[in-house]
Amino acid sequence: DEGPLPVGRVVHIARQIARALSAAHAKGIVHRDLKPENVFLVERAGDPDFVKLLDFGISKLQQVIDGVEEVNPTKTGTTLGTPHYMAPEQAQAQKDVDHRVDVYALGVILYEALAGRPPFLTSTPTDLIIAILNAQVVPLRSARPDVPEGVEAVVMRAMSRTRTARYDTAMQLAEAYIDAVGGFAAVRSEQRRGLPTQAFGG
Repeated sequence: DEGPLPVGRVVHIARQIARALSAAHAKGIVHRDLKPENVFLVERAGDPDFVKLLDFGISKLQQVIDGVEEVNPTKTGTTLGTPHYMAPEQAQAQKDVDHRVDVYALGVILYEALAGRPPFLTSTPTDLIIAILNAQVVPLRSARPDVPEGVEAVVMRAMSRTRTARYDTAMQLAEAYIDAVGGFAAVRSEQRRGLPTQAFGG
């Protein structure tokens, strides 16, 4: 609703989303419908951007049995999720989707938070699915030239069409983003705007 967000503000939000996802993934839970509408920003302890991750209604459970990952399967052909934030394998209703669909969705959220628009703009849901599966994402810096090149690289990797090319975990994505903006320098910049130290964990 606010349009493109400051790069430093996105650090704080993304890190919290990643922590929430990591907690879910550690229990074998894949969200599968990560989108801005499910990322609530509420005020807590003076922090106006305290994240609450909501709506695990279509989540799925993964288990490791005898060292082998077993996935509670979705029937082939059953597409679940919100199209703009679906990873390609999710859009294809593949039955073996894993936590990396959430990594992809977080990448899309970061893109949209920084660019003020989603990576694909199409007129119909069908065209959107086709774009997710086949089209090239408009580079982030084309939509937001002031974004550092390193940040663009992080976001584009998170949205890789091939799941093995993405970050392995949501925290890896968040940490790479933080590194790309110069560590916690951007966070400290936000602090100087008057937000409390505890809001940023330091």
